[in-house]
Amino acid sequence: LLFSIARDTQYNIDLHPGISGRVSLNAGQEPLPAILDRIARQADLRYEMNGRTMSIMPDTPYVKTYAVNYVNVARNATSSVGVAAEIASTGSAAGAAGASVGNSSNTTVSSQSNNDLWTVLADNIRTILAGTRAVTQSIEERAARLDAEKAERAERVSQAEAASKAGAGAASLYTAAFANQPAGDGKYDVAANPVAGTVSVLGTAKQQELVQQYLDRVMQSAQRQVLIEATIVEVSLKDQYRAGIDWSKALQGTTGWAINTLGGGTNALAGKLTPFIQATYTNSGSNGFAAAIDLLESFGKTKVLSSPKLMALNNQTALLKVVDNLVYFSVKADTTTTANVGTTTTFTTTPQTVPVGIVMTMTPQINQNGMVSLTVRPTISRNVGFVRDPNPSIPADIPNQVPVIQVREMESLLQVQSGQTVILGGLIQDDTNNARDGIPGLSRPEGIGAVFGQHERSNSQTELVIFLRPIVVTSPTLESDELRQFQRLLPSSARSSP
Repeated sequence: LLFSIARDTQYNIDLHPGISGRVSLNAGQEPLPAILDRIARQADLRYEMNGRTMSIMPDTPYVKTYAVNYVNVARNATSSVGVAAEIASTGSAAGAAGASVGNSSNTTVSSQSNNDLWTVLADNIRTILAGTRAVTQSIEERAARLDAEKAERAERVSQAEAASKAGAGAASLYTAAFANQPAGDGKYDVAANPVAGTVSVLGTAKQQELVQQYLDRVMQSAQRQVLIEATIVEVSLKDQYRAGIDWSKALQGTTGWAINTLGGGTNALAGKLTPFIQATYTNSGSNGFAAAIDLLESFGKTKVLSSPKLMALNNQTALLKVVDNLVYFSVKADTTTTANVGTTTTFTTTPQTVPVGIVMTMTPQINQNGMVSLTVRPTISRNVGFVRDPNPSIPADIPNQVPVIQVREMESLLQVQSGQTVILGGLIQDDTNNARDGIPGLSRPEGIGAVFGQHERSNSQTELVIFLRPIVVTSPTLESDELRQFQRLLPSSARSSP
């Protein structure tokens, strides 16, 4: 058949002597490669075309090198949000300091993301080869493999019996027999080189085809990118909205908005004041955030805290950190007493820092239809005051101020279509402002201070609202539709002409 095909197509043919067997096919008006592919699938052979010469050979394993364009890096991201409510005592009956009282409460939500594409890629290819190896083997090869495995097991059993009778030398004999067992099939059939960006695979033509399909699918998914636009807004609520933003009123008369609770059903909070909500703006466009922020103006004065824009690959964590490292000191006092000198106190100060500002982490997952699953964790912290270190070993004339940090954070897993805007809200805080006005010195004491001055206390509520909009980037260039809006930020000489 092969000689007839070569004669009819006027191709030269190199036929391996191990090629034999029978195939049945009916072909009409088909190109030569399609006919050879059909024959190869039936007869376990492969072919190569070199000019006007086709070489036919058995489908034995051979090495093929694939290009994998991915950065050589393994990333691990771990986040934890927790609250612990417990009272620590100074001691216990057994003398252990710092023991906690029985009535304690701890709540922790931990998230972990591990990304090591090169290791996972090599392991998955080995799994594909191992799963198809038995199918591609001939009957003779399978029988020879089983005989070799039986002989190896019998040899191991005899070595174990000899080790059990060796007495004092049993340990060394057992180690010599089992320490360096030969590696099984599949250990050396995949060679990944992350530095060069290549993966070499030893397998048959059918296995190489499966590996190529797998690599195409993996790289198509791993190289998807998303632009994540975020805006964090703080709303100083008016008196009539101190219970929170009335989202049903905010969205009344608007189009393109959908409201639901996180973890609840759609429209579960319709007509209610929402302590923790998620709203989705389905009308995409560059003015999505502006339209959303305009909705909040009727509920109070708005203040934009941050407007970050991040790009991230599929399933890769992106981190934004805009903080001031607030410095304070931990003071340790060591007192020593000597006969001639007396009491001497030595102070040791250790600088400590605490970040104050905005930290946001996001991990996107992008499917082939443009739907983005997003894990987002914003953390907003600020310094609300200082307290004095109550360490009794520190003298009263050496004040050691420790900052009091207020933290507002949330962690949510949500799904949104590319270009839609998601709103996360409901983080409300109360602020109390105390103001004194009067004659200095006389307006401070309680009781008579009211005669010489006035004391005003005001309460205000602020709600934190976070806007998110993921945009899947098909082409990571400024000429693409998704990134064209950023060309205006470049100098005129660097902008591309339309």
